[in-house]
Amino acid sequence: MENLGPYTHRKREISINYVCVPNIRGHLRCTQRERPVTYARAKWKGNAVTVLAVLVGLAFIASGAMKLSGVEEAVKRFQDFKYPLWFMYLTGAIEVGSGIAIMIRMLRFWGASLLICTMIGAICSHAKIGEGADEMIPPGVLLVLCAVVAWAACPFCGKSVAAEPSPP
Repeated sequence: MENLGPYTHRKREISINYVCVPNIRGHLRCTQRERPVTYARAKWKGNAVTVLAVLVGLAFIASGAMKLSGVEEAVKRFQDFKYPLWFMYLTGAIEVGSGIAIMIRMLRFWGASLLICTMIGAICSHAKIGEGADEMIPPGVLLVLCAVVAWAACPFCGKSVAAEPSPP
């Protein structure tokens, strides 16, 4: 009987390797070989991402609520950018909606992705009016934090495009 090699099965961030060998009837019999990622490690990573997502979400909900309520500082800022007032309300709604979405595990990737686009727009807006790096640092930091959350919650990252045979 020949060893058909290890197959990797990924479920809930726990990687389990299987060794599959054909039995007398020709069916594959797979046995567990090793477990390189422990459940405690995967759980810790998930908890850290959740805490980060909640903190980033609360920051964006607060920022978006200021824009939606029409705080004088936000109005002045959008006038400096030469954007219409409706764009401030749209940005506030996007920030509040995405801030809520980033705290929900099923929507985390999509909320973080939308916030990444919003922060790129914020950095470009600051650069457009010639502000220094000190005004671009806060949206830059939020951009990096959103990118970390999006990467950790990405449903496509870490999965190969080619279909691997799954163990029976």
